[in-house]
Amino acid sequence: KRRGIPVRRAGGSSFADESEVTLTLDILRAADNPMRDISLAGAMMSSVFGFSLDELVRIRMNDSETPLYTSVLRCADGEGELAEKCTVFIDRLGKLRASERGMAADRFIEYMYSELNLFSAPEVREKLCGEANLRLLHDMARSYEKGVYGGLYGFLSFIDEKLEGGSLSADSALSSDSQAVTIISIHKSKGLEFPVCFL
Repeated sequence: KRRGIPVRRAGGSSFADESEVTLTLDILRAADNPMRDISLAGAMMSSVFGFSLDELVRIRMNDSETPLYTSVLRCADGEGELAEKCTVFIDRLGKLRASERGMAADRFIEYMYSELNLFSAPEVREKLCGEANLRLLHDMARSYEKGVYGGLYGFLSFIDEKLEGGSLSADSALSSDSQAVTIISIHKSKGLEFPVCFL
């Protein structure tokens, strides 16, 4: 990591359970459909948008029967610091949503990484494999889009299907064209799938 070499750990854990992947998927789901309350809340409370739990409670306090996004829109119509923060969030999310239309999933993910400066987010920067996992998610989207245009909605449906089937582990997400050093146990690898191994 000190040398700037992308690195990832192979293990049995769910790829989607990694904090930087969860963050990215929350933002992608919010861009695709902001009416998904859980994903929207996850995106809002990330370091990218910076809402606190207390602020989310204040947004929902007098408006708990409607979707969270509707509450955010209503809050933005008010006055004060929180209203201003909601306005900025709506504008940034709106820009993402407008850009997503008609764009292949991998191209949109690349755009989103750049637009939100996602590689600099603490959830990504402070983890050994953070950057590599985001590149891996992009690689998955590129592989998904090969041959047939599926768009963001299609890619997220593909990811959800993998999650439900329990087949989205870090190991299964690794693709041969992903450029990163993979840290694995001797038992896990016989070394035949890699051009270079260090013991």
